Amino acid sequence: MRKIPFFTLLLLGLGFAPPVGAQVTIGAFGDLNLAAVSGDAPEDFSYGGNSGLGFGLIGEFQIADDVWLSFQPMISKRGAGIEYKFEGDEDPTPIGDMNLSYFAVPILAKFTTAGSRVYITSGIDVSFLTSANITVDGSETTEVDVKDSFKSYDVGLDFGVGSQLPVGPVWIMLEARYEQGIINIASDNVSEDALKTRLRSSGLQLFAGVLLPLGGGR
Repeated sequence: MRKIPFFTLLLLGLGFAPPVGAQVTIGAFGDLNLAAVSGDAPEDFSYGGNSGLGFGLIGEFQIADDVWLSFQPMISKRGAGIEYKFEGDEDPTPIGDMNLSYFAVPILAKFTTAGSRVYITSGIDVSFLTSANITVDGSETTEVDVKDSFKSYDVGLDFGVGSQLPVGPVWIMLEARYEQGIINIASDNVSEDALKTRLRSSGLQLFAGVLLPLGGGR
């Protein structure tokens, strides 16, 4: 079952392969992921927002006028802040963080307008878990490996809007994107009191990058 997302990714890539002679763009980017995890928190626990930095590469292929297929392999940081409501307290207290790291491969359709300077994008993000831990704040910060408490993959839907401006031979890209996980990322082997067996990821991602058109440019 855990191999299904890989084959889904492969079939999508083959099914949308660019025609011979299509314009091609390559690039690189960094991103800030304002992540969250939703689901059933255990009693007295709650999850808040978290943030992480990532980076990746871009390969884009023109498949029609003003329509591009974009592959964006990247390192993605996700997770949540963990809060606990101690007895007698009215509000929960932050006690640590859930930190998840993925190798993600978004496959996106990109629709451009205004001379390619404005675009919207949407598609699927297939991600593979590389590490997961919980850091607990106290007199000394404790880090607990919880990778076995999560599935080895995640699948999400992406929706974004951005702009790209020519600067000499390259284009500068700025984009805001929302991602919503569509599967339960918790495994059947949840081992920590702060985790539950039904969790989904989500987050707002802010991208900045550089694009280099090849084969005739945009």
